[in-house]
Amino acid sequence: MGFTQVAVAGDDPEPILHAVRELGAQRLILIHREAGEATIEEIVGAVGPMGIETEVREIGPDPLLGFIETIETLARTEDPDDVVVNLAAADKDDACAALSAAYVAGVKAIDRPGEEIVFLPILRFSYGDLVSEAKMDLLAALEELGGEVTRLRDLADEVGIQDSLASYHVRGGDDGEGLVELGLVDVERGRRGALTIRLTSMGTLIARGLGDAS
Repeated sequence: MGFTQVAVAGDDPEPILHAVRELGAQRLILIHREAGEATIEEIVGAVGPMGIETEVREIGPDPLLGFIETIETLARTEDPDDVVVNLAAADKDDACAALSAAYVAGVKAIDRPGEEIVFLPILRFSYGDLVSEAKMDLLAALEELGGEVTRLRDLADEVGIQDSLASYHVRGGDDGEGLVELGLVDVERGRRGALTIRLTSMGTLIARGLGDAS
């Protein structure tokens, strides 16, 4: 079959090999954080004789950021209907991150809770419906400033708006949610009232133009 399986590799290669045997694939992309080399080599060696192209991608320490960047970028370069994310071999943290990535990218995901492969629902999720242009400008500015600032004024000046308006878009108000409530920035108060505004993983993705499957 002419589709791509994106498999989250763990310690056990069998759930990935089972899905390849049952569903087939034109290409298998193995993404992982800590999977052992022996596991990866076993999977690649097993699917090679099937004529399936394989690729291995290691993500960074932030699983949500790494999985969404990998899976959504893939969904943008290929037909999303031809991409399947296999969660069966992933541990709990990686499975949650990869499933979130599948939802954001709008692609199919599969799991194997028992003997049978289960297709999970596809959710077409778009932050573009929730984030206004003004908030997008603030996210882009925060990314440009290195992902965090210690003064609200620095962020406001970067966008060219008043401090009060920047504060409204960050914290929200009675008539709308701010970037904090949307889960796109964190605001922390340190010693002596010092303020830090920092992009979350999802905020970083939105600022980079990802996370908007529509």
